[in-house]
Amino acid sequence: MIAYASQQPEWAIGFLDEVWWSRFARPRMHAWQSEEHPVRLIEQAWKKGDPDPKALACYGVLWQKGSPEDPDRSQIWLRFVTGRPVSAISIQFLALCCERLAAQGKRNWLLHAKKAVVEPDGLLSAKQLAERICAHFGCSYESHLAVVEKVS
Repeated sequence: MIAYASQQPEWAIGFLDEVWWSRFARPRMHAWQSEEHPVRLIEQAWKKGDPDPKALACYGVLWQKGSPEDPDRSQIWLRFVTGRPVSAISIQFLALCCERLAAQGKRNWLLHAKKAVVEPDGLLSAKQLAERICAHFGCSYESHLAVVEKVS
């Protein structure tokens, strides 16, 4: 399917994921480290009055252009989520992607789903965490998505 889609000018190929980062809990990860400079991750505690959320969620789409043999995967779109990434937020993110794709003349989106940021001894704000992730992927920071409550 990827080989077919890559030959269609009106198709886009994207790999979608959604991930959560806790600002406080130590990540469950393993890493090689030197004996001279071991990595010591210090779990942080929430402090009363901290206005940022305890966790940060992010949706991302990694776009593939070119042939399947020599793909260009240099473009990624990220959006961060204020609150939990529930279905309404997922739909909102997918709709934003579809609007951007339509502006590029894309009518079909082949979507595959699949799911690097640690501060060893400090606490990042939600915005700092989002900015680091954007910097890692080389994309611009955009405001967080949020569920808009309808009032009757």
